[in-house]
Parts: sequence; structure tokens; C-alpha cells
Amino acid sequence: MAKIILLEELLGKLKLELGGAGLKNYEIRVKTLPRGERYSVLFSDASDSICVIVEDVNNRRTARDEHILSPTSQQREETFGPLAHPLDLKRKFLEGEIFRLLGRKGVDDHSEDIFPIRKFSPRMWVGDAKKIKQAKCLFEDADGCFIPLADKPVNIGEYLLNAELSASLPFDKYYATGRTNAECRLMAKYEERFGGKVSGWIAENGCLFIRRQKGKKDEIHIHPAIDDKIVSQLKATEKILKGFGKGIIQPGKRFCVSYWVAEGFTSAQVEPEIIKLLRKAGIGEEIRRSITHTAAAVDITPPGINKETGLLFACEILRVNPKNTIVVGDAKGDAGMMRAAMRCGGLSAAPANVTDDIGIKPDYISPWPEQKGVRDIHRQIALPSKK
Repeated sequence: MAKIILLEELLGKLKLELGGAGLKNYEIRVKTLPRGERYSVLFSDASDSICVIVEDVNNRRTARDEHILSPTSQQREETFGPLAHPLDLKRKFLEGEIFRLLGRKGVDDHSEDIFPIRKFSPRMWVGDAKKIKQAKCLFEDADGCFIPLADKPVNIGEYLLNAELSASLPFDKYYATGRTNAECRLMAKYEERFGGKVSGWIAENGCLFIRRQKGKKDEIHIHPAIDDKIVSQLKATEKILKGFGKGIIQPGKRFCVSYWVAEGFTSAQVEPEIIKLLRKAGIGEEIRRSITHTAAAVDITPPGINKETGLLFACEILRVNPKNTIVVGDAKGDAGMMRAAMRCGGLSAAPANVTDDIGIKPDYISPWPEQKGVRDIHRQIALPSKK
């Protein structure tokens, strides 16, 4: 019975913390839940509701208690504002909020997720502690790294702990992703809500670099290689891909095209098919040669722009030598920026889910995948700096 009271108190606190008139008139229904289960919260776009998912670790069963909170579309808009990808970001935010409040109460045993330092792998870059201490920036991919791939749920424990641990990093952290500027801003906002620290991001696979300034508007830098002619060709490419049928085009991008592959396909499989399709449609070789893929999508960027040139562009703006950077990635689309850092004397790292086609050997590969692997990398970075 205590758990019911605690969860009702938790959800009440969540409504207060999120604030605003848009969070009134929720229906709260909580079931009695046996011990040994753990909670996560998912936003269900299909039913326009928020669900609590209860996972029984021992018996490997999952129960769903739907309609815990049921805001109207208008209430959701008032609360969260217009989002390019509302399901993805709302889900992550609410999961993190629930876990944070549950964690303070000590409701569940999250020992499987929150493992002690002794379980981390051996020293990160043996003999390279000096390089870690000299690093000025960390550039980190999103999907497949600190955000799981689309077919996997967010581990709320890892999301919270990664945010908290990023605040202890001895230098600035930047995203380096194919996601839009708006998405990066929201991810940073939510990470900071959990105590994290994000200084900016490379967005749209190197097309944009955003530098955050405390108390001021973000600095938005557009890569100088982008021109109107290239943008018009990419818009034509986008129209062709709309009828491809193996995924969707990510909305909201200004300068590049990202094709999110549907379930049952991988971006590595779809990439050569897209190249063939564009060749038949008469799209020039200049555009076709700029196609690559990450774990989540096939990306078509303006020629000459990728995460590698995006990294160098960001370093130029920040006045940081690439040798003083650490880059984290997991897929072919990240290889360029990882290679650039290593070539200049910097360091690279990857979670265990690093793809075979990445084409390089990172300085360090964590024994853990995705979120847990990134947290391992963060910890390995933070420890040498304290010695």
C-alpha cells in the first residue's frame, strides 16, 4: 500500500514541477505493484496518453498500466511547446523525471543499472591519462550512444546518471549529431534539468555549430561551404525519397536530408539502394558521394560537409586544437570526426555497439553498449582528471 501512496505523491510532484495550467485535470490511477519490479514511463502517441510500464526482471514479464495521465492535445502543447519529434522527446523527458523522483525516494532497486565503480572496465586509454587531462572538449554522438536506437526503450537510470556525470567532466561537452538544432536544444535543456552540462552542439551532421552562452542567445554558425545551389539540390533529393517506402524523412532540417529507416531495415542496407535510386533520378554524383549513414539513418549532407568538417569548424570557432578533443561515436557517419581527432593527436571512444563498417579502431571501446557504454566513457574521462 505504501507504494501506491508513494507513486501518487510522485505523480503529484511531477505535475507541480512541470508546472503550468496545461498539467491540470489529469486522471491518476495507480495499481498495487509487487516488489522486485521497476518502473518506466512512456508517452503513447497512439492513445494520446502516458503509460507506466512495469517490468518484472526475475520473470521477464512486462505489465502496462495505461492512462495514468491523460492530457489533451492542447494541454500537451501548452506544456511542451511545438516539437519536431514530440513522441521521442516527451518520452525521454518524462522517463527521466519519474526516475529522478523515484530515485530520491529509493523506491526501487536499480542496482542493475546503477553499478559501482569497481564494475567499470580497466583504465580507459592506458598511457594516455596525460591526453585526457589536456583535453578541452568532448564531442559526443547522440543516437546509438547516449540515446538508444529507435527500436529500444530509453534506460531512464542511465539517462539520469549520464546527465549527472557529465556535470563532473573537467571540460565542455558538445553533441555531434545529425539531429536538428531544435532537438539538440531540447535534449540539452532536459539534460541540464537533471544536473547535466551541455556547452553546444554540431547539428545536421556538420552543417551547423551552435555555441551556448550563459544569459545570452545561442551563437548559430552555418558552415561556409553551404550555398543556395546545393540546398536546392538537396530539396529535390528529399522529394524523391518521400516515395521510397523504407522509412521516413526526418522533418525540420535546414541543410541536409536524413532518412530514418523503418523497422526491419538497417541504414547500412538502405544506403546503397538510395544511391541507386538517386542515380536513376538524375541526381548528380556530387550529391551521391556525400551520402553516409549512422546507426539510425541514411544522411545526405551538402558536399564537403560531414561530422569531420563539422568538428574542425567547431574547433576553429572555439579556438581549440583538435588534438585536445575526445570524440565518441558508434557508426560509419561518426568515423570522420573520430579519425580527425586521432589524426591530430586527440582521442576517440565508442560504446560496445560500434558498427563493423566504422572503418577505424577507436582508442577505446567500452564493454557496454549505448547509454551504459557512454557512462563508462564519461567515468573513465573523469577519473584521471582528479588524480
